[in-house]
Amino acid sequence: SWRARRRRARRRQAWQASRRRLAEVEARLDQAVRGAAEAHSEAERQAAELKKAAAVLAAENASVEGKLHKEVEKVDKAKEALKVGIAERKQLQAEVKALEARLSTTSRDEQKSQGRLSSAAEGNRE
Repeated sequence: SWRARRRRARRRQAWQASRRRLAEVEARLDQAVRGAAEAHSEAERQAAELKKAAAVLAAENASVEGKLHKEVEKVDKAKEALKVGIAERKQLQAEVKALEARLSTTSRDEQKSQGRLSSAAEGNRE
């Protein structure tokens, strides 16, 4: 009957439409899978680059830390040398004061002696 043929024709058309939609979905899915694979590959490449960069930065950091450590040691030695220098300066200043005091005392003693000698010489003249 014509109705059965028509129904079969509609079913065939629906089946064909479904097959077309399925093919389109499969094509989009394949495209998405390819895109995801490309994105994954790019992400892996970038991750490898970042690992290399991190290794370089770690090496540079270690180098800088080594240099910093050496500079800190130099500063510590300079501080110690400064403390020693300050202590030596104080000691020398104390020695200078002691010598100045001795010199002053010696000068006074010499002046007194000169005064006595002068008085004695004048007394002998008279």
